[in-house]
Amino acid sequence: GDKGEINHVYIQPPRWSSMSSMKLGRQVDVSVIKFDLVMASIMATDVANVPFHKGMLDSLTKRDFEYLVKAVDDNTPGPDMMLSWECPACGEEGQQSMRWDFDHFFGSSSL
Repeated sequence: GDKGEINHVYIQPPRWSSMSSMKLGRQVDVSVIKFDLVMASIMATDVANVPFHKGMLDSLTKRDFEYLVKAVDDNTPGPDMMLSWECPACGEEGQQSMRWDFDHFFGSSSL
């Protein structure tokens, strides 16, 4: 923007309040989840007296945004909730995230 170029973003693990308040349903928008997690993780930038705001993420390239998402993911403590598999017949590999929202664990299936 007109305030200068940001070269460094300082991150922390996302705040639990932001993670627990995410709306997860059958049609999850992964890009919104990534955006919200990155916003909840950014502490500061290297540009003095310029608070970070959502519009700054919109100006990032897709590559820079994905590097930032990876940095947030790598620095977020907790278990890896991915299921990985390999087909014994063809060797095809895949991954699927486990649902960890409240309704999945404490819905009617837990009765």
